[in-house]
Amino acid sequence: MRFSIDLCLSSSLCAYQRCKLPSACEIVILLLRGLCYCSFILFFWAALQSCMPLGDVVVLVIATSPLFLVLSARLFLGEAIPRAWPVQMLLLGTGAALVNKPSFLGLAPPSARCPAWMAALPVGAAICGAFMNLASRRVKHLPPVTLLLANDAVAVVFACVVAVAQEGSGAPALLRPPLDGSTLLIALSAVLGFAGLMSNVYAYQTVSVTAIAAVASSSSVPFNYAFQVLFFADPVDGLACAGAALVMTTTIGAAIARYVASKQEQAEKSESVGDLYYRVPDGTTSTQCEPSHKV
Repeated sequence: MRFSIDLCLSSSLCAYQRCKLPSACEIVILLLRGLCYCSFILFFWAALQSCMPLGDVVVLVIATSPLFLVLSARLFLGEAIPRAWPVQMLLLGTGAALVNKPSFLGLAPPSARCPAWMAALPVGAAICGAFMNLASRRVKHLPPVTLLLANDAVAVVFACVVAVAQEGSGAPALLRPPLDGSTLLIALSAVLGFAGLMSNVYAYQTVSVTAIAAVASSSSVPFNYAFQVLFFADPVDGLACAGAALVMTTTIGAAIARYVASKQEQAEKSESVGDLYYRVPDGTTSTQCEPSHKV
């Protein structure tokens, strides 16, 4: 239901913007991106339903997905990895661990009778999410709504196939939920999710290097914790507050550092352009690369 609503939104926005049809190669990339997204949902949902504690699942996804993403961008797109990125990810991982308290770091009691191979579920979700964002980076010349249109179409087909595989003849009833409070909540989440995914795609398409967006995406950790406290009455925890503050401080600090660096780059470019010109005796301006013979 959510992606049916998103499909209507993306289709309407594509028609309004008069988006052009992508090339055959771009369509293949968009379809593969949609499959990566559906695979991410499949792995992540399986991890949430497994015997693994919730904190283990969240921290493994947050810690491994940016790693796979940045290394893949370096390998396939030739993008540089900022020097400060490893330290930033270490701080972000520490903050996420303080908030979610994974058992494998001794911050929470270990889950009984949960085999180690279960960790492959959140890691699989992290890898699929990384390749999804890498695909967004690969077709950064396309409008974000075009990526969402293909993503929603693949997700709707994926949901129908899974429903038929699980319910058989009962799939049509499953795909037509009753109009109650839960359905309205899903519709609201569809609109908010559409806006969130649009922002996600636009960010990965426009940043100078993928590592910057990977750092910024970790800002969801403190917001998720705040929602748990405000709307689900979770008790306030000192370690979790410290972790959320660490994540926010690292994210804001990285944004400020990037802003200062961009200003310095612009100033250096302006100085280098100014050095190309000099004054000649008659008051006109000439360039060093094209000396004036009139003088």
